[in-house]
Amino acid sequence: MTSGAASVLTLCILVCTASILMPWVGFVGYSTCAVLAPQWVWKASLGEAELQKFLSAMTVVGFLLTGCRSQKLPRGVKWAMAFYSLYVFLVVFGAQLHSNPVNPQKTIMFVDITWKIWMMCMIGIMLINSERKLSILLTCMVVVTSWNAWELNLKYLRQGFIRVNEFSFAGLDNNLYSISTMPVICISIAYFFSANLPWRQFLVAFFLAMQIHQIMILESRGTMLGVLLCGAFAVYFMPKNPRTIAATIAIGIVGAVLAGPPVIKEFSSIFESKEKQDTSASSRYTLWRAGTEIMLENPITGVGPWAGEAYVPKHIPGYKERRNYKALHNLFFEIGTGMGVPGVGAYLLFFAIPWFMHLKLWRLHRQEMSELMTVCNLAALAGIPGYWLASMFSSGALIETSYLMVVSACASLAIFQTQLQKEAQDKLEADDADEMEDDEFAELDSYSDRNERVAVAR
Repeated sequence: MTSGAASVLTLCILVCTASILMPWVGFVGYSTCAVLAPQWVWKASLGEAELQKFLSAMTVVGFLLTGCRSQKLPRGVKWAMAFYSLYVFLVVFGAQLHSNPVNPQKTIMFVDITWKIWMMCMIGIMLINSERKLSILLTCMVVVTSWNAWELNLKYLRQGFIRVNEFSFAGLDNNLYSISTMPVICISIAYFFSANLPWRQFLVAFFLAMQIHQIMILESRGTMLGVLLCGAFAVYFMPKNPRTIAATIAIGIVGAVLAGPPVIKEFSSIFESKEKQDTSASSRYTLWRAGTEIMLENPITGVGPWAGEAYVPKHIPGYKERRNYKALHNLFFEIGTGMGVPGVGAYLLFFAIPWFMHLKLWRLHRQEMSELMTVCNLAALAGIPGYWLASMFSSGALIETSYLMVVSACASLAIFQTQLQKEAQDKLEADDADEMEDDEFAELDSYSDRNERVAVAR
């Protein structure tokens, strides 16, 4: 067993043990494991070890043993959780009505992974109740994503190329893996623009350069487009000062240097006319049309979780591939065809409600937020739109990182609400103390005036 695998196993055991009394530690461990995928990174040593299941199980045990305590949640966060729960219910309900006619095991797997992610997200929103815990969660996600990016960049430098069509990471192809890193890239961008200390900004800049360069290496055009939108939103919502403006110019220059002519040519092909587009790009429009037709035929219940792909060939004239299914490569249509309009509506609201809440927070309180709250606010405002744009070109409904991004957004809203309430309470108590002090002085003045009048009368 390699030293890396041994270290991961040791940390996993320690985290599982700590989760009994501190379940938030288990959630951080689960999230880190979901992003790192150690069973793939050290697959020769760990094999099929399902570390995530152990971590999630111990987190649930700890959550139950500690009395299922939850921080006070804003009303909007409760609504987001309710809509996500409705979506999961529709997934389970849809699986009872329909399943993938080509491969029913896909439907079963979709349900199994979906309810596990839902359960951990609900627990995470309730448990991450302080800036320290939230900072640890985000830092772990950024660090392990940077580790994977470092390994991929090293492989690219050693070989001089990456076989994109043969790329695989934990069962994800180049597009899905790129999308899985997208939420963490958005968090890194938020850290970069919000860091107050120069050394921290330089460190995050190094991490961010590796993360973005791996997207370029993997030639995921949809994710490139998502990163650009995320960057545009980040520039708009970032704190405006000479340091952040200089950082924006610097990261733009570095991005252009890292891209180079081949990447720019690959990215530019998105905007080519249909006659000049390659098969991968042009087929997306055909798939979107097929997804729309399937949703219109089954608007209420859909055709079942992960079953839309089995109906795509019927809606593509002249379909010639030697298989009876075709992936939709679009998150909206994957959810919409599977669980119908109610399902995709509930799913969208889970992302949209925290986004609008953070937009309101930015408008009213951006001058009052701490560095970490600014990071979470910027990551939500830039990350959620960027992720959804990237997901229009490939679907990752079973990838945890997008949900963890929303968990951090919801948890930060709850933490900031608690901070505001505490400040208001402290101010109220200070005002009461000042009022009592004024009353005491008034009483003393009255007593002194009475004594003077008595003395004059005598």
